Amino acid sequence: MSATIVVPFRGVPDERQVLEALHAVVGNDTESDGRIVITVQRKPRPLGYGPGTELKRLLSTFGIAPKPGCKCIARAEEMDRRGCDWCDANINTIVGWLREEATARGLPFIDAAASMLVRRAIHVARSKHGTQAKAAEG
Repeated sequence: MSATIVVPFRGVPDERQVLEALHAVVGNDTESDGRIVITVQRKPRPLGYGPGTELKRLLSTFGIAPKPGCKCIARAEEMDRRGCDWCDANINTIVGWLREEATARGLPFIDAAASMLVRRAIHVARSKHGTQAKAAEG
């Protein structure tokens, strides 16, 4: 038997996803001749998706928006690309980014409040986008 398997994914596909797709095509066939091609395709991400986008929205409610020359948009895009799980595991890094930008703008900064905003952004992203937002979108 020869088969082609396409595994669509967001982020990095795990071994389980690939094996489930393989099993769906091959089933319990133990007579395979070894000619199975597995193609992994990245699903396109919708615009305005993820924890970085949600953090930008939350900050805008306080009148804080990206300015020319700041790293805000690139960092929000990185948060979106890496996904909710990465952001959750790297809250201190993200809070550091926010502290850096607040200092550059001469704004007061409280780590606990920033951490709360980041956690809220992650929660909203997960709520809006379901479990797909949980994947590490590499």
